[in-house]
Amino acid sequence: MSSASQHETATIAVMGATGSGKTSFINLASGSDLTVGYGLESCTGEVEAATPFILNNKTVTLIDTPGFDDTTRSEAEILGLISHFLAATYENGRKLNGVVYLHRISDYRMGGVARRNFRLFRELCGEDALKNVVIVTNMWGDVTLQVGEAREAELARSDHFYRAILDKGAHMLRHDNTLESARAIISAAMGLVPEALLVQHEMVDEELYVSETSAGQELQADLDKQAKVYRDNISAIKQEMIEILAKRDAARNQELQSLRIDLIRARQSLERVEKESRKLQDDLTEHQKLLVKRMREAAEVIEDKETSLRKLQKQNFTQQAQIEELKMKVAETQQDSNASIRAVLDQYREELEVARVEEGRKTQAMLQTASEAHAVEIQLLHQKLAEQTKANETKVQTIHKAHQEALSRQAAQFQRRIAGTSLPGYTAAPTSPGQQQDTRKSRILHLIVVGGQERIRLSPEDWQSLGYAVNAL
Repeated sequence: MSSASQHETATIAVMGATGSGKTSFINLASGSDLTVGYGLESCTGEVEAATPFILNNKTVTLIDTPGFDDTTRSEAEILGLISHFLAATYENGRKLNGVVYLHRISDYRMGGVARRNFRLFRELCGEDALKNVVIVTNMWGDVTLQVGEAREAELARSDHFYRAILDKGAHMLRHDNTLESARAIISAAMGLVPEALLVQHEMVDEELYVSETSAGQELQADLDKQAKVYRDNISAIKQEMIEILAKRDAARNQELQSLRIDLIRARQSLERVEKESRKLQDDLTEHQKLLVKRMREAAEVIEDKETSLRKLQKQNFTQQAQIEELKMKVAETQQDSNASIRAVLDQYREELEVARVEEGRKTQAMLQTASEAHAVEIQLLHQKLAEQTKANETKVQTIHKAHQEALSRQAAQFQRRIAGTSLPGYTAAPTSPGQQQDTRKSRILHLIVVGGQERIRLSPEDWQSLGYAVNAL
């Protein structure tokens, strides 16, 4: 596979014990509908590829694998299924971006079977690929947060659990059963540098059989230990049965019967282990060849699915390009239309401006004409007003002159009357010519005072003449 294609795709294997929620996790993250088991028996008996989906601009394929503690297949068969599938994908030029290993945080302890399964998983990956392993704890809803955090801490720090691979660069994340959580975990695995697993190197590059791989040898060693335990158990049961039979103790017949049952079970277990060991060693049988063929076909199916998805992406890209081109054309047409509209509007504005200027000029001319006419009218009014004012002034002067002349005549008459009248109690003192006018005033004032005191009877005309005379003096 080319580097460009490798960059555009991401393949992630999902592993873990039976019932750890592998298939549910894959269906949630990818939108697939792989069969999920809810009973005691496992449902994932084969290696399955989920429907590819797009995440972070990459085509992602999740691989669902059966657990090593599968209820329908032996550990040797499961190891063969997983190993041959991984070898087939590697032969097609595909490396895993990461391996997600699910662990139920609800498990109150990690028993011998779980630890043995994890040892096989570790041997499949190899030390160099452990940095691409993501340990995912799930089923947090089945425990309290305090209990879950305590178990998580123990898993991370104990040498019997995950501390060793965490020290090698593996990652540990939580899954809260939401799409966001699942996609975040997948994104974390996608960000890792693709790395071939140890079993892929061994089976493809070194052309080893499954039994010769590190995982196969680990399983064989474990099977040998189990076989030895069962053989020792069978020997012990036989020895105890011989002792009971030698004593011919009828009271122990029930115990002897129980030992016979234990012996049968031990032999069945030994037979199962030996059969599994033979399957592991005989991985070139017709069954295994058929298995390899099926795994290669499965890998090809994955490749076909991703090819189809890439074609759809390419078609979508082409359609998007066409849409963008149409948008550009529409934008250009709209720009041309806008330019035409702007030109018409500019012309209309110019015409309006010309009309406005012309109308303003006409209005100004009308105002100028009206102003000149008003100025002429005002000038005529000023002339009429000036003529009227002049006529009024002449009339006032004439009236004033006539009035003054009348007053002067009355004053003269009154003076003559006064001059010939002797006032009671008043004796005129001799006066010089320069004091003649003051003497007249004194006489008139004396007349007014004495007349007021002695009640000299004067006619209204005399009093008016007297006032005029005083004013005239």
